Amino acid sequence: MKFNSALIVGAGPGLGASLARLFAVNDLNVTLAARSTDKLLDLCKETGANAVECDASKETDVERLFKTMAEQNLLPDLVVYNASGYAAASGDCLTKAGGKFLLVSEPVVPFFGEDERWDLVVIGSYPSAEALLDLFEQPAYHAAYVHRTAGCEKERVSICLG
Repeated sequence: MKFNSALIVGAGPGLGASLARLFAVNDLNVTLAARSTDKLLDLCKETGANAVECDASKETDVERLFKTMAEQNLLPDLVVYNASGYAAASGDCLTKAGGKFLLVSEPVVPFFGEDERWDLVVIGSYPSAEALLDLFEQPAYHAAYVHRTAGCEKERVSICLG
């Protein structure tokens, strides 16, 4: 499936910024939604994204966001809900450990068996095994991990060293 536009709800300097850059280099029109858009100005300049104020914890804000996008004929093909403690902390922790996202995508082939359905595949890269271990040892990552387990029915982590 080819995506033309993406909306990142809960955009910020970590995972949201990484995804905005990834989507922009893949020629998607990007809209960033956040409680405060002031901190997104540089990212918008860098990626060509639009920024819209939206507090994802308020149903009226989310309804207004989608109504406005529909009125402007800008409804996205892809929506990333990034407004959680895990997404923000893990993106910052990933960067602190020297890592980066290489791929965030819907799966196009089975990864771990024909009978398993996946919503999202995320591939990250670290400069060394020690950097990956550093991520897992960061107190901020530990504090946010509860949100990861709450948001995933199941997960698989595959680590390749080469």
